[in-house]
Amino acid sequence: MAARRGDTLLFPTPPVVAAHAAIGGKKEGEGPLAACFDELSADNFFGQSNWEAAEKEMALRAARLCLKKAVRFMLLAHASQSPANMDREVFSQPTEGTVHFSPATWKRMAACATSSG
Repeated sequence: MAARRGDTLLFPTPPVVAAHAAIGGKKEGEGPLAACFDELSADNFFGQSNWEAAEKEMALRAARLCLKKAVRFMLLAHASQSPANMDREVFSQPTEGTVHFSPATWKRMAACATSSG
């Protein structure tokens, strides 16, 4: 568990940013940083009827893409191990903050991360 010192959380193992995602609209696609976005939409409303719904859709797309990229990162980081080995070797001695996945979950994540959708 993280220890608290004032407003600061002290983790036993430093947190890691495993992935990020950037989604933009038409104006971002026309700007000098267009190549820095993971996904650009010509439709500023992202197929939605109002800007609130468009903001929600954009945030959901960014979150989904970020999670997909994080799963790919996790799979690449453990590429030398099969899902069964990861469950037995990595998770046999859990540590604080460890995310536990069953072999079936690893297989589903791998299928999702390698799919084109």
